Amino acid sequence: MKIFNHPLVKTTLTTLLFIATLVVFYALWSLITHAFSLPIYFYYLDLMTLFGFFILIPLIIYFNKKWDIGLRQFWKSQNNLRTIVLIAGFFVAAFFFEILVVQSIENVNAIWQGKLNTLSFCLPERDWRLYVRWLARVVVGPTVEEIFFRGIILVFLLKKYSPAKAILFSALLFAAGHIEFEKIASLFLWGLIFGLIFYKTRSLLISIIAHSLTNFALMFINIDQTSFANLDVDYYLPVALCIVAFIITGYLLIAQKGSWDRNIIP
Repeated sequence: MKIFNHPLVKTTLTTLLFIATLVVFYALWSLITHAFSLPIYFYYLDLMTLFGFFILIPLIIYFNKKWDIGLRQFWKSQNNLRTIVLIAGFFVAAFFFEILVVQSIENVNAIWQGKLNTLSFCLPERDWRLYVRWLARVVVGPTVEEIFFRGIILVFLLKKYSPAKAILFSALLFAAGHIEFEKIASLFLWGLIFGLIFYKTRSLLISIIAHSLTNFALMFINIDQTSFANLDVDYYLPVALCIVAFIITGYLLIAQKGSWDRNIIP
């Protein structure tokens, strides 16, 4: 049927296959742990995620060949220092904007109670389970997700649509692919951020580093809710500066001429 050849339908179905593969693996893992009476501690979920992502590699290889993506070309970075500095500034501003502004808006119940997000830093207890978590969330997870959502999905959409439409739809699929609908706004924003970074740099390596740094930093941050009455200029001023920095760096990055090869992506 022609409808299945539509680029948006193709990428949506491919994302659903991505999700279904993980769901089936998680179901089998749960059956095994139940059959052998294995304790379901938090690190088991990280182990599950770690191995689950590895089984997606054949899926990535298949669509890389089927859609003639050419992933190898996106591992090089030929960006100048100005672009890298601009992306670093945009990324830092986006990180705090997402936590302090977007997540606060997302948490409707907290807002109704007159509370906003505040940050505190923590050091997780160091044991072998922490290293499993780091491997799953900071190394393997971001790498596989960036290769799939930016390297496969976004590149395919860029062949069919304008950069704005391609990045927007790939970000929507990225958010939906996490099946965490209470965090849909935050995930959509991160999909836009990683998509923009990838498009402007034409480098999977840079988008993977940005994604990994995000997950790494979140492991050292506690997000609490604090009453409006207990917040003063020491809170609102940094938030305001963060919003301004996010808007300015985002505008400059969008206006910056990217290193995309139009002979490869029309």
